[in-house]
Amino acid sequence: MGWTGLAGSNTMSEPFYRQIMTDIRARIASGEWPPGTKLPSTADLVEFYKLRLGSDTLTASTVRHAVSLLIEVGELRGQQGLGVYVPGGAD
Repeated sequence: MGWTGLAGSNTMSEPFYRQIMTDIRARIASGEWPPGTKLPSTADLVEFYKLRLGSDTLTASTVRHAVSLLIEVGELRGQQGLGVYVPGGAD
């Protein structure tokens, strides 16, 4: 995937889903994931965040929860069967 570090995470005491949300927001804000970018699959995100958060117990449910909350507030856009995208670009 080529990602480096966990962006924007200030504390390891935060729940994993919040750390993931913070990281996704930081990647969007930095331009790493510009408008129109399709996010990696849930499975890829789980593997990435397991390594970055140092947790063998991180589940797909936790990643989906973080992504769902970002979709709910309009920071991401989900398309059934197509994936999750950063809003903007070629909508």
